[in-house]
Amino acid sequence: MTKKACEWIEFDHKNYILTQQELMKKQETAQQLQQQDQKIRELYSRETLTFKGTREQALEAIKFKI
Repeated sequence: MTKKACEWIEFDHKNYILTQQELMKKQETAQQLQQQDQKIRELYSRETLTFKGTREQALEAIKFKI
């Protein structure tokens, strides 16, 4: 999920990891980041997507993605 988010905002994943490591050195900052991360993951897991197309359209979309 993090890698896809970095790609979406055009941020280098390696830089993200280095930034996260630097921020985790401070206990208070680390706790705040972990709380926000947990909230985002909960919201993401609740999100359900529905496809209103036909089975054939779904197969074409999968073939296109692959």
